Amino acid sequence: MFEFITTSVHDTLKGRGSIYRRNGRWYSRNSEWVDKETLSVHQVPMVMHENFIITGYRKLNKPWRYYFQSAFFAHNELGNFWTHFLPAIVMLLSILRLYTSGVDLFSDLYFRPYLYTAVSTMLALMTSAFAHLLRSKSEALNCLAFFMDYTMIASMQCSYMIAMWVYACSYTFRDVMSFGGVPFFKLLSFAIHITVPPLSMYCFYTKVYYNSEALRLYKLSMFVLSGYVCQFPMWEAIWSGREYATETAHMWFWFNFLVNFGGIFFVGYIPERFAPGRFDICCHGHQIFHVLSAKAFFFADSAFYTIVVDRRADIENEALSIINNEWLLSYIAITYFTGVFFAFYFSNLVYQMQRSTNCYRKCS
Repeated sequence: MFEFITTSVHDTLKGRGSIYRRNGRWYSRNSEWVDKETLSVHQVPMVMHENFIITGYRKLNKPWRYYFQSAFFAHNELGNFWTHFLPAIVMLLSILRLYTSGVDLFSDLYFRPYLYTAVSTMLALMTSAFAHLLRSKSEALNCLAFFMDYTMIASMQCSYMIAMWVYACSYTFRDVMSFGGVPFFKLLSFAIHITVPPLSMYCFYTKVYYNSEALRLYKLSMFVLSGYVCQFPMWEAIWSGREYATETAHMWFWFNFLVNFGGIFFVGYIPERFAPGRFDICCHGHQIFHVLSAKAFFFADSAFYTIVVDRRADIENEALSIINNEWLLSYIAITYFTGVFFAFYFSNLVYQMQRSTNCYRKCS
C-alpha cells in the first residue's frame, strides 16, 4: 500500500530566483539540475518515518547543496523549517532593534540574563529549523541534529530560569531555594543538561525498535515538566501578588497555553491522523506545533522585557549580587559545552545502535 513516488505539487521561485525552471527542469544559478523528486515512506529508513506522513520524503546521501536548496521546493519538512527559521530571524532583529534604540544589552550587566534568554531562544529556533532542513542528509546526521535541537531547548529553559531567578525572586524565596549557599537554579540547570540527552536517546530507541506513537509524548512531557519547574519563581511572584508579576501574568498564561495546546497537535498527530497522506506537505501537527510554540516564545520575550524595564530601580543592587560577568559567561560556557558533548556522545551511541539492527532499508 502507498508504494509510489510523488513529486512536488507546485512550482516555486520562478524567474530570477535561486531556483528557476527551463525546459521542464529545475536549475540553480550554476545551471545544475535540481532534483525535486521525493519518496514515499516505504523508500526511506525507519528513523526518518513520521506517523501518518506517507509522501514527501527527501533522498538520503545527496550533496549538501541539495538539502539547502530543498528550502525552496515542496517536501514534508518544508513547513517545519520555515515556521522556526522566520521566527528566529524576527527574534534576532528584535535584539538588534533594542540595541540600536539605546538599550545597552551587551555592556550593562543588568541586561545580561535577559540577553541570554533572547539569544538562547533565537538559537533554539534556528537549531530546530536546520535540524529539519538537513536531517535527510544521513541517518547519523539525523541523530546528531535532533540531539543538538534538544540541547538548545534545554539551554533555553535554563536561560528562562536564570532570568526569573534574577528578576522575579524575592529575598525570602531566594534564601529558601538555596542549598549550601548554591542557588537552586544552578543545580537544576546542570541537571537538565545532564538528563535531556539520555532521555532523548530513549525516545529514539523507542522509535527505532517499537515505532511507538508514545515517542512524542515522552519528549514533550520531558520538556514541559522541566519548563514548569523553570518558571516556578515567576509563578511564586504571581501567587504572592507582586505588581511586576501580575502585570505580565497574562503573557505567561498565553505562553503556557500555546505550548500545551500546540502539544496536543504534536503528540496526537492531528490532523494527519484522520487523513493519512493529505497533510504530508502542509498543515500537519508538527508544523502547527511549531507555529504556536514560536508565538509562545514571543509572549515570553515580551514578559521578560516588561519586567526587566519596570524593576530596574528595585532589584539592580540586590539581585545582581548573585551574578556577575565571569560567573554568567562561565556558566553559559559550561552548560553549552556539556550539552554539546552529550549530544555528540549519545547521538553516536544511537547511530551505532541503529546500524547494529535490521530496522533499516536502503533508500532505493
